Amino acid sequence: MAADQHKQLQGGSWIARSRVPTITGFVTLLLLISGGTAWAYWSTQVTANASLHTERVRVVEKGFSDLSADYTPSGYSHTGSFTIKNTGDIAGQSAVNIAATGELAAALKITIWETAASQNCTNNAQVPGVAFTGTWAAPPSIARSIAAGEEASYCLRSFASDPADIASPSGAQSFTSEMTVTLTAKGWLSTTPPSTNLQQTIGIFPPTPNFYDPTLSRWFEVHSSINSFVCLGASWNQSTLYNLPLRSYACAHRADRRWEFVPVNGQDQSFVTIRSRNVPRARVFEDYDGWLSLKTPTAAITASQQWRVHEDKTTVPSTFKFVNAVSGLCLGVASVNTNDDVYTVSCDAPQARVVLIREPLTFTEVHIQGVSPYRIGFSDAQLPATRYLERWTGSSWESVSFAINGDTYIPIPLAKINAFPPGESSYRIIDSEGQVLWDSIKLVRDGSTLTPTGGFG
Repeated sequence: MAADQHKQLQGGSWIARSRVPTITGFVTLLLLISGGTAWAYWSTQVTANASLHTERVRVVEKGFSDLSADYTPSGYSHTGSFTIKNTGDIAGQSAVNIAATGELAAALKITIWETAASQNCTNNAQVPGVAFTGTWAAPPSIARSIAAGEEASYCLRSFASDPADIASPSGAQSFTSEMTVTLTAKGWLSTTPPSTNLQQTIGIFPPTPNFYDPTLSRWFEVHSSINSFVCLGASWNQSTLYNLPLRSYACAHRADRRWEFVPVNGQDQSFVTIRSRNVPRARVFEDYDGWLSLKTPTAAITASQQWRVHEDKTTVPSTFKFVNAVSGLCLGVASVNTNDDVYTVSCDAPQARVVLIREPLTFTEVHIQGVSPYRIGFSDAQLPATRYLERWTGSSWESVSFAINGDTYIPIPLAKINAFPPGESSYRIIDSEGQVLWDSIKLVRDGSTLTPTGGFG
């Protein structure tokens, strides 16, 4: 054979070339052996000192290494782009190969689709009808024919349907993904060097289904984790109790600085609404711009009033994040007493971490014989309305006693005690609108003596 063909790797591509041979001696030998026929043949091959040429096969990729992403409770979907291009001389078949391993790689979903321009690959971009889906650990197969000089752009969206899907006890996990692109044409193969990126979670902890004891007092102070003297509060306006802005105040024994976390679904405490003791019908609401206020539901509780609960037990004391179900942003408490309105913040911001301190309900014997030997106490004296203590009779709630503005306890009159049936009874405390503030209260009567058995502490 006149031409000695070989291939070599250049920039990740196989390029077929030819070498111009020195054939003078070989032609002489053929003439001696074969006569004029061989001469006629070779004369057509060598009169122009010609070379045999094989087309170049080459593919390049860009953009995949720029797709590193951080996933937080506020942002667990990321969209970017990568491009492949056939820089060779002939058309071929391209294939995109993605590889990754680990729990996070198996949990994070990916959707890939071809796009006319990489700038179309935004987080708000709509996925077309034709798209490739899978996970980083089980990626889709992406192949297409590609002409010489043609460029193909792809959008890649990496996401979790729910941050709970990519949560871990430490709040952080990661993996490195790798991609190569191959181009096959006329038996030749071109492969790009491996391109990598890093996918990692930051501060995504598992939902916390049971962070308080429902049989005890369920009211908490919400403290800044940076400054324990600053607490979440609702601005006080006695004439307008609803749509009050939330603010960062100095911690105090006030109803507007006491909060209860009410499960949305049954007893599951990982998904809650948040209510203030001074306006117990209202719930903390996130407005479109992140502004937080107390809003009374006109019908059902809205999604903007619902919060996912994440507890970080690696801190001392444990810290919590409350993630809004709509925006994915976190309830934030400033580190200083600014009296400014509170807004939601990115969940990786320091003010997104809060500390919960439960306010106990107390039961005290005061030894005022013949008047009121027992008191049920709470810490806030500035009450927006009268509070009532009620006992369950077995068929209905009956009134026992009450507290007014300025009181820090509800007395239990001796005459009422003597009228109670012996044994254990259930009690609750409500406000003037009938909203339950405390329940699960258990008292056992033995003569004129009451002994608490539940709901206190």
